[in-house]
Amino acid sequence: MEKEELKDLYDSFPGDINEKVTNYETDKYKNNGIRCVDWGTDAEGKIREINLHKGKIISRYKSNDARTGHYFCEHDENFELLQLPYSEDKYEKCNYIVLKEFPVLKSKIAVQSWNCESNKKRGSQYYSKLNENDLLNFGYIKLINKDRGIKE
Repeated sequence: MEKEELKDLYDSFPGDINEKVTNYETDKYKNNGIRCVDWGTDAEGKIREINLHKGKIISRYKSNDARTGHYFCEHDENFELLQLPYSEDKYEKCNYIVLKEFPVLKSKIAVQSWNCESNKKRGSQYYSKLNENDLLNFGYIKLINKDRGIKE
């Protein structure tokens, strides 16, 4: 197989190609066969509580339409530094503007088990106690645009 074919196969069926991506020990998998991504530790190094200020642009990469996520990044963060398990074309990038200041935990993203390069540069992430939906509904953030990378 060519390198591109392997990458496409991995992106489409990560659990079949790399057992490190799927946690086969969860009750969801054992009882129902539902695969769960084995995220491991999410942060490395110093974790700081900061406030995101009005006017700041942040982004969130989503692989489905749910608004339950808590993680955001700088709007111009390099996708390769985010330690996500699938290729960029499998995600929708949503950019938000902060309307009201709110607290987040800022940290470096931990290297994930599916990433073979343990010394790879890592991006920064923001973790909000409120999920994306709550931040939108309570007026903390507003969607400014989407980049639909997901290929149907």
